[in-house]
Amino acid sequence: LTSLNSAADSNHTCDIVYDDRSDRFSETNSTQNNPGAERAKKVYSVLSKRNKAIANVQHFAEVPVEFLPDILSSIRDYSEYHLQEGDVPKKDDSDVESVSIVYEILRRWDKALTMFESLSDCKTR
Repeated sequence: LTSLNSAADSNHTCDIVYDDRSDRFSETNSTQNNPGAERAKKVYSVLSKRNKAIANVQHFAEVPVEFLPDILSSIRDYSEYHLQEGDVPKKDDSDVESVSIVYEILRRWDKALTMFESLSDCKTR
């Protein structure tokens, strides 16, 4: 999954299982896992992998800066996928801390810097 949209749109109710006896992967429907938690895990996995390469911001070029509070809130929500109700996936050891993604976005997204600069100008007037 290379984009957030494909991660969000993928099937969240199946498991991919490896059978070492037949050396094959099979797809099974799963009613055990919480589909919302599965979706959050997949989206957060993409954000985590991009964060390791400091590559999240380049994917936000077309996103209006007014969505920044929603983006930051979503990062927090997606990072807590393993805390949701019901049978949920375990936290992936390859996940970065959500604060790392938030820092990357606030530090590297030019639109976010412009917004903070304009807010600081308002306070000095």
